Amino acid sequence: MAARAAAFEVLYGSAKASLEAYRPGAVTKEDVQGLVLAGWSASHGFATLALTANLSEHLDTDPAALAAQVVRGIITMGELAQRASDG
Repeated sequence: MAARAAAFEVLYGSAKASLEAYRPGAVTKEDVQGLVLAGWSASHGFATLALTANLSEHLDTDPAALAAQVVRGIITMGELAQRASDG
């Protein structure tokens, strides 16, 4: 349980620092928690898919290449979401 709390604190601190450095205006607790939840969910989902070999039939099996592809995909999802909210 302590390890989970420590991991959350590391993620929370990193997310907060990143948002404060790169986002204009005030950063709310909800902003930080949303970023932590998104990052933690994406990484655990990726890890589960990789460990259960559910990706091997469809994608490159090199974990580093897959991780880079996941990062690019998340960035693309953010860009698409921003465009949709703009209008």
